[in-house]
Amino acid sequence: MNWEKLKIFYHIAKAGSFTHAGHHLNISQSSLSRQISDLEGRLKIKLFKRYSGGVTLTQEGEFLYKHAEKMYESTMQAEKFLLADMDEQQTELKILITPLLGASWLMPRLRSFIKTFPNTRLSIVDSGKLEHLHEYDVIISESIDERQDLIQKKITKLKFVYGASRTYLETFGRPTTFDNLNQHRLVCLERHTNTLHKTINPMAFCTSNQNRLHPFLRVNSVQALVNAALSNLGIIEIFENYPGLENSEFEEILKDVTKPDLDIFCIYPTEYASSQRIKAFRDSLCEPMSH
Repeated sequence: MNWEKLKIFYHIAKAGSFTHAGHHLNISQSSLSRQISDLEGRLKIKLFKRYSGGVTLTQEGEFLYKHAEKMYESTMQAEKFLLADMDEQQTELKILITPLLGASWLMPRLRSFIKTFPNTRLSIVDSGKLEHLHEYDVIISESIDERQDLIQKKITKLKFVYGASRTYLETFGRPTTFDNLNQHRLVCLERHTNTLHKTINPMAFCTSNQNRLHPFLRVNSVQALVNAALSNLGIIEIFENYPGLENSEFEEILKDVTKPDLDIFCIYPTEYASSQRIKAFRDSLCEPMSH
């Protein structure tokens, strides 16, 4: 069976659409259709049911997809294993980072790594979704359960604070208890922003023994959360020392209220256990930031 055709089948089935798969693979929809027609003709079965919004798998397609998925993941793991033995300074490093941190946290921590590996190309994706984890070299997030194929090293603990702009607090008053927050405009992250989170949702105004409050505004990124606070729109929950807040109008409130904290890990495949490049990247995340 032709592996290229099988890989195309896998991506179409994963995306549920010829159009979306074509964008991901950078292949025209007509070319994808020809490849699938050839595959179906060779196997003498129908793999997809087509409808206006996309495609679904037939029973035979479901069977083939399970095997194609295993083959694709095995191929990706083999590729990573081989890349670990290559000249590491000449390859790309693909990084997935939880939106609870975002690129603003990561960028200042890249300096020492880039100095050591100046020829490494970096690709950074800010997302909390679990799909396609095998496509990344490094994941920066909470721990991922039941994955014996991943090395997970704790790099930091996020401690959260409540706060708002000085202008907002002067206009609407400064809450003195957690319950006072009900009388204020609260801004928080959308609940689906970070699907890696398994217990409470930081930046959504809840603690281990208190119910979630109702937000005035929901946003889908940490930077949007900060922008909302600095635009005097309301009170936010954000991790301590968020880049750029120290010289702004942002003021912390309710310092005595217990807030959640969150362990963050640098996660990478076991195949990279001996990779000096991955180790250098991981160590750069733990270095103290100079101001």
